[in-house]
Amino acid sequence: MKVLIPMAGTGNRFVQAGYQEPKPLISVSGKRIIEYILDMFDEKDEIVFICNTEHLNNTNIEKVLLSLRTDAKVLEIQNHKKGPIYTIMPFIDLVDDAEPVMVCYCDNPFLWNRQEFEAHLENIKSQNRPFVICGDWNIAHTKKDIKNWRGNQKNSGFLPEERAWLDKLFDNIGFIDGFRVVNQEEHQYTWWSNRGQAWANNTGWRIDYQVLTPDLRDAVESVSIYKEQRFSDHAPLIIDYKESAFV
Repeated sequence: MKVLIPMAGTGNRFVQAGYQEPKPLISVSGKRIIEYILDMFDEKDEIVFICNTEHLNNTNIEKVLLSLRTDAKVLEIQNHKKGPIYTIMPFIDLVDDAEPVMVCYCDNPFLWNRQEFEAHLENIKSQNRPFVICGDWNIAHTKKDIKNWRGNQKNSGFLPEERAWLDKLFDNIGFIDGFRVVNQEEHQYTWWSNRGQAWANNTGWRIDYQVLTPDLRDAVESVSIYKEQRFSDHAPLIIDYKESAFV
């Protein structure tokens, strides 16, 4: 897998707090932040760091990065605050459509084991207490949860294996998609791309969920997606429950 790690920002908040090193090189619990990122990937993965000019010219960031992954590429881009996708676009020719690619933040490590997570969910369900797990799960479950399902079958968020995992969550593990308890309609979306006219045309995805333990199925009274104001590319998912279910 090719891993692109964009580092175009200068980390002004950390500079203002008195840190001398670039944010990815700051030590946390005895390890640099960037080391936690690299720990997530296999030694066979191809690592590409995209660093800003200021850090490359004025710090030892390139030397440190190459000491951690001697086979990595270190590329240069001018400082900006336009986000990771803007950072990688000048180097898009490095990406082969036939290979798996991940864009990974330089300061946000995560270690996720699906089996452990499923075991945790089973444990939650066994506690005989009501739980509501809210969040952006980043997967549109069925065809009616995404506007252009045919064109997105090979895109992250609507891959067959991702949707199959939600099948397992709801059908086998036994959790409940709270929204679908009372609303089975199409075109009920919670996320729209900022590109084009996705919001205006309601070309969206339903990827935000309130996932319930089975005892809450009958507690769902109403559901809605708040779109009177637009706060971000996501819209708030609102579910009203019977208060007695939580007493």
